[in-house]
Amino acid sequence: MMVEVPNQVHPFVSQKTYWVAKIIATCGQLLLLRYEGYMDDRSGDFWCNIASGEVHPIGWCARMGKKLQPPFSIIEKQSNWSEFLVKALTGSKSIPNYLPDMITSCLLIDRIQPGMFLEVLNEHDPTKAWPAMIRENRGGYLKLAYVGTSKESKEYFYLWYTHWRLHPLGWALSKKLSLKPPEALVSENSQKTISQWNGYQQEAFKSSAEKPLPVDFFKDQKDIKEHYFLIGMKMEAVNPKRQWEIGPATVSKVFNKYFFLVRMDDHKGGNLPVQFICYQDCPGIFPVNWCRRNGINIAKPPGYDVQVYRWQDYLKYCKSLSAPERFFRTHTEHDHKIQRGMKLEAANPLMRNGKMYVATITKIIDRYAWVHFDGFRYPNVIVDIESDTLFPVGWCEANNNPLRVSSKLLPIKKPKVSVVWNDKTKRSLHGTPMSPGRDLYQRLQSHKGDEGESASGKGSILIPKVFFNHKCFSGPYLNKGRIAELPKAIGPGMVTLVLKEIMSLLINAAYKPPRVLRELQVENDETAGMNGHLQVMKAKYKGKSYRALVEICKVADNVEQYLREMCIKLECCPNLVSFKCVQETCSEDCWQLTKTKYTYYYGKKKKAVKLGRPPGRQSNLEFGPKKPGKRRKKRKPFVHRKKHYSPNGSDETKDGNENMETENSNETDNVHHGKLETGVVLPRLEFKAGKTPLMTRARALVMSAKRTKHIPTKMMLPPRERGTKMKTFAAILNAGRGKSKEKKHKKDKEKHRTKRNDVLELDSNPLHWDVDRVTEFIKGTDCAPLSRLFKEQEIDGQALLLLTLPTVQECMELKLGPAIKLCHHIERVKIAFYENFA
Repeated sequence: MMVEVPNQVHPFVSQKTYWVAKIIATCGQLLLLRYEGYMDDRSGDFWCNIASGEVHPIGWCARMGKKLQPPFSIIEKQSNWSEFLVKALTGSKSIPNYLPDMITSCLLIDRIQPGMFLEVLNEHDPTKAWPAMIRENRGGYLKLAYVGTSKESKEYFYLWYTHWRLHPLGWALSKKLSLKPPEALVSENSQKTISQWNGYQQEAFKSSAEKPLPVDFFKDQKDIKEHYFLIGMKMEAVNPKRQWEIGPATVSKVFNKYFFLVRMDDHKGGNLPVQFICYQDCPGIFPVNWCRRNGINIAKPPGYDVQVYRWQDYLKYCKSLSAPERFFRTHTEHDHKIQRGMKLEAANPLMRNGKMYVATITKIIDRYAWVHFDGFRYPNVIVDIESDTLFPVGWCEANNNPLRVSSKLLPIKKPKVSVVWNDKTKRSLHGTPMSPGRDLYQRLQSHKGDEGESASGKGSILIPKVFFNHKCFSGPYLNKGRIAELPKAIGPGMVTLVLKEIMSLLINAAYKPPRVLRELQVENDETAGMNGHLQVMKAKYKGKSYRALVEICKVADNVEQYLREMCIKLECCPNLVSFKCVQETCSEDCWQLTKTKYTYYYGKKKKAVKLGRPPGRQSNLEFGPKKPGKRRKKRKPFVHRKKHYSPNGSDETKDGNENMETENSNETDNVHHGKLETGVVLPRLEFKAGKTPLMTRARALVMSAKRTKHIPTKMMLPPRERGTKMKTFAAILNAGRGKSKEKKHKKDKEKHRTKRNDVLELDSNPLHWDVDRVTEFIKGTDCAPLSRLFKEQEIDGQALLLLTLPTVQECMELKLGPAIKLCHHIERVKIAFYENFA
């Protein structure tokens, strides 16, 4: 069926235009639509609610005088859109004219429409109320304006539809409350009389009868319980003007059994009091000493100058009592499952402009969260987790509410080329609705399209199945058994997703995954990403993680060549991973290949480099395999040779020792029958005159090599005096040894004393410590400021003994210096535990 729906907003067109769309699928009131002209392309499909009032039958634009124009994303596909539209609509069907008016949304927030009226309680006085009109509804987040303000006025405010201040018209009179406009509104419109304000009130009642609120509008609104607070009671409260601070506050007024007024303490005077309305279970108020129990610094009230703030002293100073703890609700009724570091969308309570911003949760205590608005400099704001100003990620997009992001977080935009439109082009663009092919924009787009096609190449981003042919030759890197366990095929699907899955499976099917990762990684950083998509691939081997940057093909036309080159890099059959499904025999005859024959058929590898480094640059792996160590030299068998003596009784080896000991012992490994393997003739040995040589040249070289070896030095004894006996000489030696032993024993004792001084003495087993005992121990060290983190993380004795330096740095977000100091004290506890209690 065909319908007419509005086009998406485009910067070239200020007028709202429509185009024909086809219904692809339905899901309740939601329709999956595709503009005519997209053919089988699903990239432009979108969902639309039939109850939104934007879906119309065919012919509605002609009756209402609306402009039909194709979307700019497909405007260059047809030259004559009039003929195309006539052919598309011939014989087609459309929805009935009455269908959009009959269908209404089943959700309450969709049935709240602009123009409806509510009664809103005064922000500073809950005994007063005044009607307000709904100007806009964004998924239940209502934009309201008091009755009596002009349409051009910007005096509006935002409230969630279940807020306690919202009530139906007539509710204030039924509760005997006064209907009076807010003081700020009266001061801005001082020229208006009381009769005029009463006239605005009567008009609101008449208009609400014509367009009443849904019957179940207030079914989700919580009932306010009766409170028990009295004037003068002290408490802790979040400062409304500085919502990152908690300070002492006082109940200054009790309106009725439901509402009371809280004022932030200020002993200086002269300033306007900071006060706000509260009720039972109201967020933002805490019992006395709540901040101290949770490790939060409480803000001292102005005019109360003390070094250390204590509630006991402050209550005596003010001569007042604290509110009982049972009056407050500090815990949530439901498990919210919100954690620190989560992202969300939130309305900034300091701005009150209704705009949504990206925010991050930095801390959670009980029912309160510390929220940081990304890109803003002021501290984290304290917000109730059950607040109606916090929304999940994606809420703004689903409800067509703009999400504001700080300019610091936006990416840097590339400079755009300005286009100067002449008068003829402007007339053709705005004056001729059904001839977009003649305007300048179409020519620019077609020119850009031609350039893009010539630069990137034509091709689809979808590919068919890619097969793993495990019968083919797997090469030296891939395990044939693991390849046989892989799925038969991957795909069809997008090029990058399919190739990424193939890479991951091949890496895991290798004997050594890091080796395959090194073969596939980018070789040149300068040209990386020019021919494809860069993807970080991971591998694990022997408990270590490896990462490398791999270039993946983008276009389907180049995938076949890409797979073949990848297989050649891994020295396997090119059909191992390909579009062909090999049944029995491979076309490459890879059955006869071996690991040594592969290079004969497919050539040697281009990069013959050392393991761990690609040519010309360092590897981008985090942990490469270890470099092969140096080969140890084989020891030659030791041959004992007798010494030769000269006829005069002297040792022959002593002659010429000074010349022979300088020779390198490595030369003896190359000796062969008196000559080196390099062919250099050894010089003749010289002997003194009158002595007969008894050794040959070879034997002389062997003896000189023996003399160059390292001989351990013998123990040098002190000279023995002539006439002393051996027994007395041994006693002298033992006496010297005894003294040295005593000195050594003294040094060991001193070292042991210093070690014992560093050992911690514990009065109880740290395995049974609770959170308070652990916090008390940390406070007694030089890491006392970190005790708050132990209480927040609920670390007891068992968790303390399991802490290590990496976990302390990651979980507590500490810098290296404080983390090392803290781990030192933890290690002392562990040592004392093992020595005394283990």
